[in-house]
Amino acid sequence: LGACLVLLSTVPRPAVVRNNLQTPLSEQSSYLDVKNRVLGKISNYMDNAASWCESVIDRLPVHIERPTPENVEKAAKIADEADKLVSTRSADNFLKASTLYESAAKLNPTEPRFLKDAADSLNSVMRIQTNGNLPCYEGSNDTPQNREVWGQHAEKAKTLAQEAINKDLYKKAMRLKAKDPEYLSTYTDSYVFEASLDPHGGKGESITHHHGHRGQKYTTISGLLKLKPPEADPTQGFAMMAEYYLEAPEALRDEKKAMSYAKQSLSKGVYLRDLYLAGVISFRAKDYEKAASYFDQASKTPFKTLKEEDYGEWIHSESKKGAAEARKRASTAGTSITTDI
Repeated sequence: LGACLVLLSTVPRPAVVRNNLQTPLSEQSSYLDVKNRVLGKISNYMDNAASWCESVIDRLPVHIERPTPENVEKAAKIADEADKLVSTRSADNFLKASTLYESAAKLNPTEPRFLKDAADSLNSVMRIQTNGNLPCYEGSNDTPQNREVWGQHAEKAKTLAQEAINKDLYKKAMRLKAKDPEYLSTYTDSYVFEASLDPHGGKGESITHHHGHRGQKYTTISGLLKLKPPEADPTQGFAMMAEYYLEAPEALRDEKKAMSYAKQSLSKGVYLRDLYLAGVISFRAKDYEKAASYFDQASKTPFKTLKEEDYGEWIHSESKKGAAEARKRASTAGTSITTDI
């Protein structure tokens, strides 16, 4: 940076005032051209400096204590053990895995992946035990029993995920890039579970409160995930906004916008959760023909992501029930009620 400032100081500057008259335009233009070229060089120097920082950051333990080689090896072995537990996709083993990942993170605090996986494991527990708190075509997953689960794990998962993001950014030398989408995705899941504990109306009231911190943060996160989708959940940002307008209080609820985001999700790839969401939106909008169609597809769609493995069986079961109920209501009405969503 010092070299850049010295370089900039060498650019000849025209006199600002001559006999109370401004510098001639031709001279100003020449000065600005030179200055812009120098600023371009400065930008290149800063990029090179950032790359250099990124290459050596592991050897500069400013905020993160450097682990011993022995501890690095121990942490890797513990994480391998946790990975095996995670592969079973059971709630009990996810809880055990989360504890192991935390132990690995303490032994090797320079590896943010351990904290991320600890948070992810707790998120999986909540997805399995509360059906991912997904919307229902009738009723709700916002029950006292599910709130108890979120109360046990959501805050800790969010804290672990935030620490993982912070350490990941540090390892990247704090370069001004969008947050790693995989880390942000993990944080988002825990954030939404915690929002579900809102005492004034649960997730729908909490995440859609435009004038509050949560609503603004929710839409910002979804925007980032749409721009840079995580591999673990490629349509997460669009699904978030579909739920946003579906679960909102009546004054803000908008099935057309919800369906628009659901269709954008499906345009990125046919995922089980997104088909199910489209079915729920159609059902609540009383478009029972479309609801039955989406539910039928969802009931037969295989799991494509690890998240869907956590709640996929519930979606399959719920979709079969939803399709049957949608056909029943369409038959009762004498014809399918079609909307323009």
